[in-house]
Amino acid sequence: MDKPVEPQQGESKPDLQAEIVRLNKVVQALMNRVERNTSIQSSDFNLFQTAITLEEEVRRRTGELEAALRENEKITRALRESENHNRLLVENSPMCIHEIGMDGRITSMNRSGLIMMGLKDECEIQGYRYLDAVSDADRERIGALMDKAYGGESSHFEFQAAGTAEQIYKSCFVPIKDKHGHIEKLMGITEDITGRKRLERQLTEREALFRTIFEQADFAIELIDPDTLQFVEVNPAVCRMLGYTREELLRMNLVDTQADLDRAALLDSVRQNEAEGGASFANRHRCRNGDILDVEINAHILHIGGKRLLVALWRDVTGQKRAQEEIRFKNTILQTQQETSPDAILVVDENGRIVSYNRQFVELWQLPPQLIEAGEDEPVLKSVVDQVANPQAFFARVQYLYQHRDEKSREEIPLGDGRVIERYSAPATGADGRYYGRVWYFRDITARKRAEENLVAREREFRTLAENSPGNIARYDCEGHTLYANPTLEHTLGIRAADMVGKTPTEFVPRALFDAYQKALLHVGATGESVSFEQIVPAGEGRPQIHSIHMVPELGPYGIPVGVLAVGHDISEIKWAEENLHITASVFENSQEGIVITDADNRFVDVNPAFTRITGYTREEAMGKDPSLLKSGRQDEAYYRSMWKSLQENKAWRGEIWNRRKSGEIYPEMLSITAICDDKEKVQRYVGVFSDISYIKAHESELSRIAHYDALTGVPNRLLLADRLTQAMSASERSGRHGAVMFLDLDNFKPLNDGHGHEVGDLLLIEVAQRITRCVRGMDTVARFGGDEFVVLLGELDVGREVSIAQARAVAEKIRAALEEPYYLRRKYCVLPNPENSGDGTTSGPRSSAEGQDDNAEHAVEHRCTASIGVVLFVDHEASLENVLKWADIAMYRAKENGRNTVCVFEKQG
Repeated sequence: MDKPVEPQQGESKPDLQAEIVRLNKVVQALMNRVERNTSIQSSDFNLFQTAITLEEEVRRRTGELEAALRENEKITRALRESENHNRLLVENSPMCIHEIGMDGRITSMNRSGLIMMGLKDECEIQGYRYLDAVSDADRERIGALMDKAYGGESSHFEFQAAGTAEQIYKSCFVPIKDKHGHIEKLMGITEDITGRKRLERQLTEREALFRTIFEQADFAIELIDPDTLQFVEVNPAVCRMLGYTREELLRMNLVDTQADLDRAALLDSVRQNEAEGGASFANRHRCRNGDILDVEINAHILHIGGKRLLVALWRDVTGQKRAQEEIRFKNTILQTQQETSPDAILVVDENGRIVSYNRQFVELWQLPPQLIEAGEDEPVLKSVVDQVANPQAFFARVQYLYQHRDEKSREEIPLGDGRVIERYSAPATGADGRYYGRVWYFRDITARKRAEENLVAREREFRTLAENSPGNIARYDCEGHTLYANPTLEHTLGIRAADMVGKTPTEFVPRALFDAYQKALLHVGATGESVSFEQIVPAGEGRPQIHSIHMVPELGPYGIPVGVLAVGHDISEIKWAEENLHITASVFENSQEGIVITDADNRFVDVNPAFTRITGYTREEAMGKDPSLLKSGRQDEAYYRSMWKSLQENKAWRGEIWNRRKSGEIYPEMLSITAICDDKEKVQRYVGVFSDISYIKAHESELSRIAHYDALTGVPNRLLLADRLTQAMSASERSGRHGAVMFLDLDNFKPLNDGHGHEVGDLLLIEVAQRITRCVRGMDTVARFGGDEFVVLLGELDVGREVSIAQARAVAEKIRAALEEPYYLRRKYCVLPNPENSGDGTTSGPRSSAEGQDDNAEHAVEHRCTASIGVVLFVDHEASLENVLKWADIAMYRAKENGRNTVCVFEKQG
């Protein structure tokens, strides 16, 4: 608390001039008196001598005052020049500089502030409430800071301006005191930081975007020290592909992940990369489990803040390389199959040139070598057309297929010599959908056609059964080629039976998916053994299905397999239900939150282990019981009616509730209840999920205590005092009774701190707080205002002012008497040379340095301390909270001026 400042002699020009005039009058009066006395008693020499001496003293004093006047004029000129300089600085400052009166209204503002506010003249802002310029969201916070500033505490803060422009300002409150040390106004400096905040927000959003790209990228990103090759940062894709954790990689060196390059080679590569400004190349990385990855790397050197950083982006191309090798392998197989195939094969490109053919094609159509070797399709087609039984239809069909590139065709062609040729044609299309030409397959099926006649009856029966079966049915030859696929299988795979017949499963379904299926098919065809297994089946763009497959051999006349029959049905729903049930059970059992399930009548049907851990009730104890088993009694029936109303209307409720454990302990929990309904919206189950939030409540209580109570003495602090004083003034307004505020300042505290340290001083403050508390009622408030100052708030005094003053004075005298009693303070300290009496009103036990004495001995310090107490009365809101405290402070200083250890009641003047 600032002490009042005594006025200085000669502090203003008018005061000095008045003093000189007064002294001159005194001198003249004395001289007149001397002359009168001389004329009456001319022998009175002593009186005349005294007058002469007084005149000399007056002249000396006059000279001093005139010198002080000249010095004061010099200081006044300097102050005027300083004031002009400061005013120039304020007026030309790019920031808004403003003054705020004690009523919270702006009294002045510089030009920059007026421009910021969109005003032209200072008179437009004078009298404007500062808080009206603050947004609703920030007004309460800024108002609290302004109250603290009126109490002498400076602050810096940011706020959003009122209105729709979303302007953000950075400002401060600086208390300005008068010559007596009393705060007379606030000074504020405000800067528009809207643009900076917008840039900060954009920077934060961009950083979040870059971090998201870094974290979510499916390609690897490595940041490496180019000199040490140590990993600086890696993204999750690196960890996923190499099998290391981020922490492990950050302790590793780039050499540790290389399959082929040593440190020297890597450093050479880095130098070359830096010289060329970046590079892209292929490499091989070694995973944690020993696997080798083929990768493609794009690397460059990045300079950040004067430092070099190697940035490497790479992706795993192992699968791509394997796919290329597989393509080469397939081409080899294709060429081999083409030559060993029983089918005659011809491949024609989009321009009518023969790309490929096999020996069987030449032999089937008995073509001259020079004709086929010429590579032109047209003369070969003419030779073939001449051999068919219906050349016009054959030629028209070929032309149609060439014109309709996307179409496939499977047909039987009767020849003129009685043979029957099966022809299959399909477009040769690349992975990118580009048309490259057409492939023609021809097979002599004359013998098969004769055999088929014998199987017509059996086939009719089989087809009737298969095509009406709800299960998938397919027939294959022993080499795995599809002979038949029923409509159900067509629907399941989304492939026409015509497109499956003659192909192995891996030719119309991805090999990776049906490879095991085809292996099982070939096994049955080769061994005659039946097999059963589960198979994942693609289902268009939906979720893949799981089918149960059963394969049996079709036996020929000698018991040798001649084909395979495969029957399957969809068991996806069963599998998914099992999986979901397992996941649900795992979540239910391992959740850290309590989970309860009740029936429609609100009886427990299941609880999880967390329920037992939180409530203390076992599953067996809870089964069949009502949740009221946990009821604490803190919520009334209206609370539960509101809960059930929400459940009935919204099928859900969430909130805090107090429940009781089995031990009887009441605890708070966060509870969510959801109603599970059937298709007709009838409730089947209620599911409750709850968690114990006791620790959150305890933390909130502790934060409130820290914010409102003095850490040393345990009594309320300034913040809580202000709140209670506001409440007391409101109560006074309702009841008409007076209240009182006492401001106490210890008279002999500083010597104790100086002589024995802050530890003993703290012990005294604790004892003072306890003594004051014992002197007041439970409804009254004792607060520590700061340092050795305390404030006592008395409420509900008398309606009459004089009676209330007497009551307050009685309490103040009681406190004063209690505080002047001796204090015996015990502390531990090291042995130091100590006079027997410090002369500050404090004595202590012996502190000699004799051998054998405990250096940390406990000693009692006796201290006497009094208090100066200022008292002010208030009723309703006739004065502001700040004025009441200020008046109590003034009364306390008057008590000090009256000799200390006294009580002074503040009386307003006038």
